[in-house]
Amino acid sequence: AIFAQETPTADYLVGWIDGFATGDALGCGLVERADFSDVANAASLRPEAQDLPPTLFKVIPRTEAWRFMKPIFNDVVMRPANLAQRWQGRLAQRPHLKPLAQFHFFHDYLPGWQRSWLPGGLRQLQAFLPARHAPAGFATLLRRAQHAGLPPYLVVFKQHRASDYLLPYELDGFSLSLDFHVTGHNAARLEQLLRELRQDVIQAEGHLYLAKDDGLSGADYGASVGAARVTEFLALREQLDPDHLFSSDLARRLFGR
Repeated sequence: AIFAQETPTADYLVGWIDGFATGDALGCGLVERADFSDVANAASLRPEAQDLPPTLFKVIPRTEAWRFMKPIFNDVVMRPANLAQRWQGRLAQRPHLKPLAQFHFFHDYLPGWQRSWLPGGLRQLQAFLPARHAPAGFATLLRRAQHAGLPPYLVVFKQHRASDYLLPYELDGFSLSLDFHVTGHNAARLEQLLRELRQDVIQAEGHLYLAKDDGLSGADYGASVGAARVTEFLALREQLDPDHLFSSDLARRLFGR
């Protein structure tokens, strides 16, 4: 509803959802809006131009701050952290200037932030659902993850419009991106959960974003975008690249060798 209200006039909209919230609070979160400033500032386009201090709290070198993030990636800390972020939305927010790169790449406030997820790393799934299926479909994804005891630590919500690509991922609706922390104790359960989530997306006539899914099978991908599209793509590939000079691990996983 917020997106429907703001989209006609906003330059950018992005939503964040508390992946731990249950019951009546399921899906609660924040929506951030950004609009281009009339003040020209070409430097704001550069990812490194985020006006970042060399140290955090005047003590911790910013380049080493990721080390202090590692201990927080557990349910005990992330649950109240998500709740605090959600309640922040009740505070009055004044418009403020922010570099374009910082708005789009907010993770990079901490250089090397990816290392804070080690040693297990993270796995992601981004589900694109038609607008008519998004409310119930996204609720199903969140509930399934919570019931499995694997709530996503970061959930991002966006609106999209359909594309005319042969193998599309966007559609006329919304997407929900789920980030899961991988540990030695949950890796097998997380693999099973991701398989179930993909089936939920397929049942809701949705698509899956390939760049955020390292385990999607060719069968599930075909069921998502449609077998006819995959057949047409493979025929074009044989016509344009009969020797298969252009390939990748992803292509081989989805379409075979």
